Amino acid sequence: MSRIWHYVAAVVGYWQFWVAVAFMIERSMERFFSKRAAALNVLLPVEGRRKLFIGIAIVAFVYANFRAFDDASSKLEEATRSNGTENRWSGLTSDEVKALRDQVRKLSPETITVACETINCRDLADGIADILADVPGWKVTKLHRGGLDITGVTGIRIEPHEPATENLQKAIESATKLKVDLVETTRAQMNSTETFMVVGTKPF
Repeated sequence: MSRIWHYVAAVVGYWQFWVAVAFMIERSMERFFSKRAAALNVLLPVEGRRKLFIGIAIVAFVYANFRAFDDASSKLEEATRSNGTENRWSGLTSDEVKALRDQVRKLSPETITVACETINCRDLADGIADILADVPGWKVTKLHRGGLDITGVTGIRIEPHEPATENLQKAIESATKLKVDLVETTRAQMNSTETFMVVGTKPF
């Protein structure tokens, strides 16, 4: 409800300004430029000016809606840029991509889901997933927003904890500057044949 109120307040604020400008121009013409106002009355009678004023009010209302939308969009873009510079994971560099691809080729293929919850981790998570998917034998699923208990995860984690995931952890850490944690769960506890990697919130 508060969002609706802020939106209405923004629209009314812009609309009132332009309507007031039109009204003041008309009154100023009559008071300070009476001769020109008299000539204007002949060309555009009061009834005609009233219709023109209504038209200006409608145009001003449309413009006010645009300004309110534009302000909201600008603030959202600014918040996104700010959020990105502080909390967004960087994608892998070209050297890291090459090094990780070489490391993954030495591993036994896995069926893995690579997940991230927000746009802040998308570049990194999808980058790692694409490298794995390019290596023959790997079956990779990308998961964005939901499907795993990944809300509140910080850093990068892989599960279950077994020799194959230890090798993947070492491959990523040796090829990149990333730190990867192994979750202390077993395959039996997970009751799944898949491996799961989650890229969570970037640690400070």
